[in-house]
Amino acid sequence: MDKTELRESVIIKDPQIHETAFIAPGAHVVGDV
Repeated sequence: MDKTELRESVIIKDPQIHETAFIAPGAHVVGDV
């Protein structure tokens, strides 16, 4: 899904990622980790 396909009411923010969290290469982060 491209950003242009989202409803106008959707707010896109940068997720807060804890310094000890492991994020796999290529992962899509949705929400806070």
